Amino acid sequence: MAKVISVFVSNLHLSPAGVQFLAGLTTFLMVLRFVLDYNRHRSISQSMRNFLLMLDGITYSLLHYSLGVMQRPSLKNSYYQVWAVLLVTLRYSVKHGRPAGVALKQTPLVDLMSSFWAANILRSHAPRLLKVPVWLLWSVNSARIIHGFVSSEHATAEHRENVRLVTEYMRRPKTTPASEFDPVTMAGYEYLVLGEAKQRKKVQPPDYRLELDQTKLEKLITVDKIWKWSRDNDDDQQAKRVSELLNQRDGELKDLCLSFALYKLLRRKFFTLPIHEEDLPETKRLVFEGILDSPASNSKPEPWLGRLKKLYRTMFCVQGQGDNQVQVQGALAVAAATPNYKRALRIAKVELAFVNDFFFSRHALMFATGFPFLRLLLSTLLLGAISYMAVAIHRFSRTATEDELGRVRVHHGVFFTWILLTLLGVKEMVEIASYVFSDWTKVMLLCKYVRQPWWLRGPAMAKLVRLLCRCSLVRRWDGKIGQYNLVFAKGLPDLFRLADFTEDMQEAIFTSFGKLRNDVQSGKQPLDADTPSYVDRALLHIPTEGGKGALKKAISKVLKDLKGDVRTILLWHIATCYCDCYLAHRREIGVKPRYLSSLRIRFWPFRIRFLLEFGIWAGPSIQCSKRESLGKAKKHYMTAVTLSQYCAHLVRMPYPLIPGNDIVIDAVFKQVLGETCQALHGCVYISEIFPRLAEMGRSCPGNDERTLLQMGSQIGQMLIEIAGDNNTADEFVWKFLEELWAGFVLHLAESTVASKHKIYLSRGGDLMTHLWALLCHAGRKGRTEHGEMGHGEASYYEVDRAGYDMNT
Repeated sequence: MAKVISVFVSNLHLSPAGVQFLAGLTTFLMVLRFVLDYNRHRSISQSMRNFLLMLDGITYSLLHYSLGVMQRPSLKNSYYQVWAVLLVTLRYSVKHGRPAGVALKQTPLVDLMSSFWAANILRSHAPRLLKVPVWLLWSVNSARIIHGFVSSEHATAEHRENVRLVTEYMRRPKTTPASEFDPVTMAGYEYLVLGEAKQRKKVQPPDYRLELDQTKLEKLITVDKIWKWSRDNDDDQQAKRVSELLNQRDGELKDLCLSFALYKLLRRKFFTLPIHEEDLPETKRLVFEGILDSPASNSKPEPWLGRLKKLYRTMFCVQGQGDNQVQVQGALAVAAATPNYKRALRIAKVELAFVNDFFFSRHALMFATGFPFLRLLLSTLLLGAISYMAVAIHRFSRTATEDELGRVRVHHGVFFTWILLTLLGVKEMVEIASYVFSDWTKVMLLCKYVRQPWWLRGPAMAKLVRLLCRCSLVRRWDGKIGQYNLVFAKGLPDLFRLADFTEDMQEAIFTSFGKLRNDVQSGKQPLDADTPSYVDRALLHIPTEGGKGALKKAISKVLKDLKGDVRTILLWHIATCYCDCYLAHRREIGVKPRYLSSLRIRFWPFRIRFLLEFGIWAGPSIQCSKRESLGKAKKHYMTAVTLSQYCAHLVRMPYPLIPGNDIVIDAVFKQVLGETCQALHGCVYISEIFPRLAEMGRSCPGNDERTLLQMGSQIGQMLIEIAGDNNTADEFVWKFLEELWAGFVLHLAESTVASKHKIYLSRGGDLMTHLWALLCHAGRKGRTEHGEMGHGEASYYEVDRAGYDMNT
């Protein structure tokens, strides 16, 4: 085989321009693959993954082909040796530093073989001015390849042991009484942050479990210690300096340590490992009373009081002075009951960013044993070698030699060489910055700072820590949620429409989240009664008792006949669309047809086929300019409609982020979509769509032949009839739907298995994933069976197998 390859290479006859084109094409494909791989987390498409795998194979083949061509020396071009080393170095740099690789394992043997092939090219004739920098660059890159292989294997073993250690650490008996746990000051919450690797481990019979022997307590950093250091100590200047650092920016830095500790606990969910602390009352209080209720910084309550002062001034200008005190007391009660959802979302975002790094990036490998000083040193040496190479190329390009006939030989390929050097240098600087400004570095730096002796806690060190913690290169969830409407979508331009997760939606969801505390304390699960708890809470907004009972009975009957959450989502989505359509019809607002209305008469078969494929339906919606006429109902309307379309979007995604089997979910969705398109065939205007929906609601049969479109229309019609036709009817209807969708979203989040959430972690997560993380820490199990979400005794083989996934 080697003889055949050597004969093939010896017969190649490519001009220097052809070799340069081949090297340029290889470089372009490397950069393209890196850019696509960097943004792959925004897409979960299988075709994108397959394209990247194909591009990876093409790049490897072109690289080896280029190296084979460059083995033939050229009198017209002296840069073949430089290009060979730069291409191999760039290939490894792009591969090793990509944020979300698609290969299941590293291939260090192939990388080393490519490096040795480049070294064989260096053995040929090359100008002495270029030989030293080229060999230096090759040596540093080879050292990086070897170090990367050794460190990754060691880091994988460290992660396996750490997951086991955290699991067994949370199993140990409590040493603090339950009454002494305080979720505001974090007293008693000895969750591991850092330093467990420096403790002695022991395995004792009869269970032979990995246990932590706390032999170096001063190096073991836990959550309660972080909060203890964050409290002011006026008598100790050094402790005060540490407290000011941890409490700056409303306590974001100490919340960063809390997110890191919660990330270590959440990892167990993906390996079906036992969650020993989930049924403890202090665990549930951590979320409900610590994260949601308490302000971020205990020592700096000015922002909290500032909001109350603004509210007081507003009421002072409106109310009479006689009832100011009563209003202020009411405002204080409302403020105390309002969940601190911004802080909860921030903690969840950072926590899921760590989980994302654990599964899909190199940071978890690099920081497994501490800060990657050696890796950073090698990257710095590589930058130095690149600079040395740039100086040598500049000097060599300015020299010209004459051959035996007196002809001047001009050096071709200088510009392309500069391009390769620039790309490689920029990539290394980006990688260094990603290590220095990562959240992993911030956690290690904070823990190192708080446990350092007093002489290392000077003002200069504090400013350096603040500077590094202020900068962030981590890309987290952007706060957007997908939208899809089954009945009257926005049209073709809004096919992939996104909506902002507004403060009104955050308030509605986290207010409903806070109400789950009663279910947790009472032990009531969502399906213990005829109607789920979120339906019961929504029914509280219905004004009439008689109508409330009839509506609850109808809802109970419908939900009893439905199987699977996908049908429940589509049922309530259709009911919400019915109410939206009724509101637009009654008030005559936002009723003009949308983009696809011109296809009503002509090309109708094409339109039906297009609708069935993409689920687009041209129809009305309440326009932005008309929403002000809704009055008090506007806030509830926007929240209910947006969450309804978000849940429909979850059903429509390639990998549905809802409970149930993906094949069944897709089949049900396509069936309901076909029924909707058939029932609304030929309808474009609101005057055509709403009468058909109303007729379906009135003539809905009482047997198993009912479609989801008919049942949803019936529920929507009953809701409107019970609310009445007065001025406050709209507010009652949309308050009910807002409360229902807020509770239903939480139900879907807690009932979805961890494997589905993991799919969307690679692109920064989704709203469902963030809510799921908080619900897990609050002890909510949803409807998942034993073992699906990490309950019960699981085999550690899953952790061993996950060690290979950490290399992706």
